[in-house]
Amino acid sequence: MYKLNKADIMENFNKSTLRIAQPSQKSAAKGHKGWGDNLLIAMAGATAISGFVMDMNKTHMFNPKWTPHSKFHNAISIMNGAILGAAGLYFLLGKHKDKKTALKLGAALPGMFWSSLIAAPLFPGAKGMEAEFPNKVPKIGNTYITESASASLNLVLIAIGYLKARRK
Repeated sequence: MYKLNKADIMENFNKSTLRIAQPSQKSAAKGHKGWGDNLLIAMAGATAISGFVMDMNKTHMFNPKWTPHSKFHNAISIMNGAILGAAGLYFLLGKHKDKKTALKLGAALPGMFWSSLIAAPLFPGAKGMEAEFPNKVPKIGNTYITESASASLNLVLIAIGYLKARRK
C-alpha cells in the first residue's frame, strides 16, 4: 500500500493551485472563462437583479407618496435592468458561433442600462435619491455618491471586463 507523505501532498497541492490560478492557453482556447469574462458575467448578473434589490422598498415601489404612474415607470426600469442583464448573461454564457459579437453584446446590453441611469438626471425635475432620502445616500465630505456615480463605476467595470476578455 502506498503512503502519502507531506512532500507528495504539497507537490500535488501546488500543481493544482497553479492550474486553478493560471489557466493554460489550451484551457482558454477550450472556452474556459478568464477573469475578464467572469467580471462581465458578474456585472450582467448584478444588472439583472439590481432593480429588484434597490427599488422594491419604501423609497421606491412601496413609497406611499408615489403615484401609480410613477410606480409604473419604476417597474419599467426594473424590468429593463432584468432583461438587459439576462440578455447579457445569455450572450456571455451561451454557445455562439460568433464569439466576438457575443462578447460585445454581453458587455453592451448591461452597459445600456447603466448608461440610462447616468443620463436620467439630465431630464427636467429628475433627481436621485438624495433629493428625497438624503440620509440613505452615502457621502464623501459634502458630496453625495449618487446613482449616477455608482452607474459610472459599473460602466468602468464592464469596460475593464470587456477589454480583458477580448484579449484572450
